[in-house]
Amino acid sequence: MRSNLPLCWRKYSYQLSVIGEEWGVGCSGLLTGHWSLVTGHWSLLNRSRIMKILLVEDDETIVQLLQPTLASQRYLVELATDGQAGWELVDSFEYDLILLDVMLPKLDGINFCKKLRAKGDRTPVLLLTAQDSSTDKVRGLDAGADDYALKPFD
Repeated sequence: MRSNLPLCWRKYSYQLSVIGEEWGVGCSGLLTGHWSLVTGHWSLLNRSRIMKILLVEDDETIVQLLQPTLASQRYLVELATDGQAGWELVDSFEYDLILLDVMLPKLDGINFCKKLRAKGDRTPVLLLTAQDSSTDKVRGLDAGADDYALKPFD
């Protein structure tokens, strides 16, 4: 049990460890709990596989916000600062999620997404955009993006 957790969370971590023992995985850290602020529920996470996220973003301020936040949640985050570098990573490695800026040097996010879908890659893509018009949103979704988030973030 992690002693650095607040007391109310320690109870749930212990209960999840017991559940893990019942499932035969023991307390080796392969099974842990996660409190979701979105759903307000505890969920079990399989920590034997870390989720890999590709962040394709050229704005250093956004990178400095997202990369440590995602890493603190135990996601493995790889960074590309232009579309072509991002494409080379996608072409070489598999990712569980791509966070993709729309306005990128060398290969913009819309064409990146079109190219990704054209090769049959179904990796979820979340577009990061400062463009708030419905036309821009439709263009991104038509390119194959799964969703979008408006910048700047709160």
